[in-house]
Amino acid sequence: MADVRAELRAFPRLACAHPAVLEIGGKVEPCQVLDFSRGGCKIMPRALDHVASLDLRPHDYLTVVIGPLRIGARLAWATPNCSALGCCFDAELSDSQVTMVTANPAA
Repeated sequence: MADVRAELRAFPRLACAHPAVLEIGGKVEPCQVLDFSRGGCKIMPRALDHVASLDLRPHDYLTVVIGPLRIGARLAWATPNCSALGCCFDAELSDSQVTMVTANPAA
């Protein structure tokens, strides 16, 4: 039987592999953005043990830094070992902000 889960996101996600920084409670964590949209992104932290020790909860505030962009966000979900985090941006990104990321894979 086919998987027919409905897509609940407001914006389509684009697969990517951008280096980024995740700022959580005064801590700075290197990470990689795995997918990206106007409304959020999926992140893979590099230091899994350290990020897991932060005891993150849905709706925790964080900042995603991708190149020159500093994006305020809330944690939407996390895998049990924090190998992937889903973030919902506080505000929808503009066309120029999306272009800044998608046009420069090394953002």
